[in-house]
Amino acid sequence: MKKYILMITIVYFFCSPVFHDNCKVSAQNNSVSDSSAYIVSAIKTIAGEKPQTELFDIFIKFNYTPRLFSLASIDVAIGEDGTDTTGVVGPSSEKLFDAGVSANWFITTKRTRKLFIGLNFRTFDSEPYLGVHFGSIELDSPLESSFLSVGYLSRVYDVDQAINLKSQVREHMHNLFFEFALHSSELPAIQDLRVKGGILFPLPFWNDNPEPRRGDSKVRIAIEVPVGGIKRFK
Repeated sequence: MKKYILMITIVYFFCSPVFHDNCKVSAQNNSVSDSSAYIVSAIKTIAGEKPQTELFDIFIKFNYTPRLFSLASIDVAIGEDGTDTTGVVGPSSEKLFDAGVSANWFITTKRTRKLFIGLNFRTFDSEPYLGVHFGSIELDSPLESSFLSVGYLSRVYDVDQAINLKSQVREHMHNLFFEFALHSSELPAIQDLRVKGGILFPLPFWNDNPEPRRGDSKVRIAIEVPVGGIKRFK
């Protein structure tokens, strides 16, 4: 439980408007590129790993400088008392299903779409990982806040007997992780929706205890309904 409390604390420390004196809502600034932003959405998993009960997802982009920024997300999922939402041994109240925080650096300066690299701390299917990633995020475009990233993730804890009892997926130390989010407030086909997903692949040449097998990858795709659209603050 302590590791999840620590992760939530880190997300709050880096991303909370309460912590930063200059985090004031800017109704006049319509640019995600120049302002920090957050999205609160109702969420429903449509494929892959999923918790028993889902509530909402919070996505935050926080700017420190014109190039340094953080991305953070907390997927709030709650299981019923006495049940295990993930199939991993342990009480459901101690499971943070899907969350992450990253510290990133823009490597391009194009206003509509920027490439970035960064450090990534991630919980996926209730397992904590730490790694690096490379990606692209949409800013001043019809797909603002949409992003795509790929990176390397290493499990924080040892993998001895780490097996998801529900799906029988074995945990591995070294992994390749793809993550995406698609959102637009302008395109009619997805105007009121946000789609997000993640795919975790164990790397075959780096893992030998246990050796990866077919079916050990993890996938999650979810549909979200943003509440009030993108909220911007400085």
